[in-house]
Amino acid sequence: MNGIFLFAIISSLGMLIQSLVGFAGSLFAIPLFILFLEPREAIPAYNLVMLFTNLLLIIEARPHTQWKKLNRLLLGASFGVPLGAYGLAHFPTAGLRIIINAITIIFGLTLLCKVEIKLRESDLLNLYVGFLSGLLGGSTSESGPPVVILGLARDWEKEPFRATLLTYFFFLTLMANLFFLCFRSLLEKKSGVIWDSFDTNLPDCDPGYIP
Repeated sequence: MNGIFLFAIISSLGMLIQSLVGFAGSLFAIPLFILFLEPREAIPAYNLVMLFTNLLLIIEARPHTQWKKLNRLLLGASFGVPLGAYGLAHFPTAGLRIIINAITIIFGLTLLCKVEIKLRESDLLNLYVGFLSGLLGGSTSESGPPVVILGLARDWEKEPFRATLLTYFFFLTLMANLFFLCFRSLLEKKSGVIWDSFDTNLPDCDPGYIP
């Protein structure tokens, strides 16, 4: 089966999951992408798709977004994303695959086993969580686990939680795409695959948008 066609199907399913629960699109899609694509191909391409799809989603979610919860997270992420993007450009491919699979398995088991974690409100902790999330987002596109665990540990309400996550991920993917462009060695080598994937798959991902 053609790689571009597979990319379109997986992207659409990932965006469907993202629109329903507010996260986990990348946790579903990225481990599948790396079965037939290099991480340096799949992650920037999927981030471009997520950027535009998340823009549609946050328009719908905007009334429920809790902006005060975003400030420290985004500040921390602004330091983590460039380091993650640099790691994606230069870290060995085998190492990236191990990290991606490890994040997916650990977070999946955490949710499956219903591990309870309680955390107090703390601006400093929000900065650390944002940094870790940005680092993972820039390097693997799997930025969700630290922020989701934080929200669950603080018992955020369901609808504001989803809306806030979608808004956070939009700004995170925006930052990630800007830094992918900054690391020319990444895009110059793989630009044909990345842009072809973007042009082909953006329309296919629209079904994942549920207003």
